[in-house]
Amino acid sequence: MTEAMTLRFDALELRAGTRQLLAPCTLPLAEGRVTAILGPNGAGKSTLLGVLAGARAPAAGRVTLDGRPLAASKPEALALRRALMPQENAVAFDFRAHEVVALGRFPHRHAPEPATSPDGGEDGIVAAAMAHTDVQGLAARVLNTLSGGEKARVQLARVLAQLWRPRPDGAARWLLLDEPTAALDLSHQHATMRLLRRWTAQGVGVVVVLHDLNLARRYADDALVLDGLGTLHAGPAAELLQPALIERVWGTPCQQVSAADGTPQYLFG
Repeated sequence: MTEAMTLRFDALELRAGTRQLLAPCTLPLAEGRVTAILGPNGAGKSTLLGVLAGARAPAAGRVTLDGRPLAASKPEALALRRALMPQENAVAFDFRAHEVVALGRFPHRHAPEPATSPDGGEDGIVAAAMAHTDVQGLAARVLNTLSGGEKARVQLARVLAQLWRPRPDGAARWLLLDEPTAALDLSHQHATMRLLRRWTAQGVGVVVVLHDLNLARRYADDALVLDGLGTLHAGPAAELLQPALIERVWGTPCQQVSAADGTPQYLFG
């Protein structure tokens, strides 16, 4: 992994008031992989994601993309490279679902259309992104009239639309999502995670906050576990998410079993 194609943080420290959420830590993140951020409530997962997106300032240290500090990047340039889906999905105005998804294309408004546009241009991208998240039937609905799960899938379509096309310079794209599965039913939880994995096959880096350890174990390549005491545990999900660490961080014993396809999963209780 070269720094020129890496999202990384160096000597990063996170605080909530006087409480240290993350002791100074340095780590590169890999494009083309799903990285899950995990931890108990209040451990700093959303704070870390916001800092990685450039939406929050750390207590100390820095985050860089292609070796350039996020703090030195213009927001409009950053929006062409990374898309953020926060937990809160409400909007202040009565936008229809397709209008919310179209907002994802706003950073590209001055970019010339490709000579050949197999995705059907801007309107085609919006429609295709909505089809990817199974919300095309909600296009004319006002966002604030939708259920929590429907809103989440519309917002997911928005961030997909934002990064729909590969960059002309080949630069990596990054999707950063804060609990995108929290409001979804079981079927859409797995559909969302499968969709994110397909995007990594295009070289997109996916960083996702999750609460469900079984989803993380099934779909994540790498895991970052904030233990609530300031320590970050990082590594391949298959190696890191073991019963001993789970019990130590979450205080809940678990038993590892194998699903029908051989994927390790956890039973709690």
